Amino acid sequence: MKEVLRVKFKSLIVTESCKDYEGSLTLDEQLCHKAGLKEYDQIEINNHNGNRDRTYILFGKEGQCQINGALSSRHRVGDEVHVLQYELVENHMNGWPRIITTEFKDGKNKIPD
Repeated sequence: MKEVLRVKFKSLIVTESCKDYEGSLTLDEQLCHKAGLKEYDQIEINNHNGNRDRTYILFGKEGQCQINGALSSRHRVGDEVHVLQYELVENHMNGWPRIITTEFKDGKNKIPD
């Protein structure tokens, strides 16, 4: 078995931060569904400062990308982050990863029309 990239959200903007939460990423539920992500799926968040953190997804409101818990000290409101999910496969030729480029418009993360 080999671990390969399954989903990557490019260029999400952190919209909120909640330090007093156990930890996770709260992300727009519709964006998650389009990527095939389920609530509590394990993901990785990275940014341009070189931070790479593993956590899990919680479904949120439209356009939301909220960093929770200790991660809020490493990924701040206004930061651009990438969210990745990996999966174990026997043959990595089982298809290409789903890359979803987002835009930040009117204070919300969206998939361009």
